[in-house]
Amino acid sequence: MRDMGGYHSSDGRSVKWGKLFRSDDLHSLTDDDQNKLEELDINLIIDYRNLDERTERPSKTIGEAKTYVLEPNDPVAAIASEEINSSENTVKKLVLEEKAGRLNTSDDLLVESMVRYVHDEPTQNIYSRMLRLTGNNSEHATLQHCHGGKDRTGYGSALLLLLLGVDREEVVQDYLRTADFNKERNAKRIAEYESFTSNQNVLNYLKNVIGIKEKTIRKAMAEMTKKSGSPMNYLQEYLKISDDLVLDMRDNFLV
Repeated sequence: MRDMGGYHSSDGRSVKWGKLFRSDDLHSLTDDDQNKLEELDINLIIDYRNLDERTERPSKTIGEAKTYVLEPNDPVAAIASEEINSSENTVKKLVLEEKAGRLNTSDDLLVESMVRYVHDEPTQNIYSRMLRLTGNNSEHATLQHCHGGKDRTGYGSALLLLLLGVDREEVVQDYLRTADFNKERNAKRIAEYESFTSNQNVLNYLKNVIGIKEKTIRKAMAEMTKKSGSPMNYLQEYLKISDDLVLDMRDNFLV
């Protein structure tokens, strides 16, 4: 979990600390963790996980915070963030898919997945609602998360920072910070996968989906620009974010 404060906006201000947070899932919170997050005044939680993820790892509560489930259709992200103790069954399924010729082994699998976020209307509606909910919660703190805190949350965080006028390079750096935090975890997972199969196509697929590549978020922003001229125009044209909401959110979340 990390605070999204401190990034610089195009108007010379910066994102307030203690208002916008991003994380992986909330299943393993200790009592002390729960108390700490309640002290941060988090009263709105956006959960991007699918039903299976929520059932397998139910969230711990944070005080009286209200949770909204906003679920983009992204099976690749669900695989990317799964737990090691569920990996053996996943690997077995992927081996069968690969043998049947149905496994997408493209190096750009996550890029393709995030580009679909940009174009898919239901996904546009999901992230539009996230922005509106966050904008209406300016007096308190908001936390958005998925299972691994990487792609679904990374995309939502990027949209939020872009709306606030944060430079694209800083948006890219926020996305890439997750790679540093996940380095040890991913090394363990790759070793676990290799203990289950020697099928190199399957192993390459799994390495791709748990990885974090700079071109993923850059391609998403490029697609927004292609559709609307700029990411900001995209937010207004496709996510229906009004000028008034942009101004209100910048006044409330920038200092």
